[in-house]
Amino acid sequence: MYVRRFGSLGRAVDWRGWFHRWRQALPISVGQILRAVNYWFGVIVIGLWLDPAAVGQYTSAQKLMLFLLGFASLYFLTYLPLIAGALERDPGSVGPIISRSFSLTASLTLPLAFGGTVVADELVRFIYGPEYAASTVPFQILIWVVPLVIAGAHFRNTLLAANLQRIDLGCVILSAVANVVANLALVPTFGAVGAAIAMTISEATLLVAEYLVVRRR
Repeated sequence: MYVRRFGSLGRAVDWRGWFHRWRQALPISVGQILRAVNYWFGVIVIGLWLDPAAVGQYTSAQKLMLFLLGFASLYFLTYLPLIAGALERDPGSVGPIISRSFSLTASLTLPLAFGGTVVADELVRFIYGPEYAASTVPFQILIWVVPLVIAGAHFRNTLLAANLQRIDLGCVILSAVANVVANLALVPTFGAVGAAIAMTISEATLLVAEYLVVRRR
């Protein structure tokens, strides 16, 4: 029906423009795949070194953390076009926008992380039952990933809005390497707690790397 009404697809598509956009999008796609390393490599290492029970303890704590991060993804759907528009209209306004957003999200996520650490045992037992009590300590560590990821997302989205996705990819690669090294070093000794520490280290690495790049630029 499309060909009969509008002609062949080859005439309708700007293949040169498509290829240009594909090249721009590729580093973002690779970066998103590598972000999965931070979230799931620890699960793999726990499964190889320990037992299924340890995997369940860790992923139970991780699911609570991922649930909280889901709301953050909605926030940055608005933040990205806001920063992109500011870069186009007035690059000098980008810094104040980041600062205001950073302060707003920190005022929400830091108390959340602190409170989650305090009530972790009651929360885990309420949601999963007493047999998952071993998930408490990993959750107390993983909940601090929430403010780290949200803080870092300010700088990641700023780099993407500025067409610096290749630099962003370099930061993500650095973070993934830190995650792999930390998991291999910590999980055999500390189990699920080690995987939680490794994820926290890798997200802190990404935050610092992205911040330094944005600040310099």
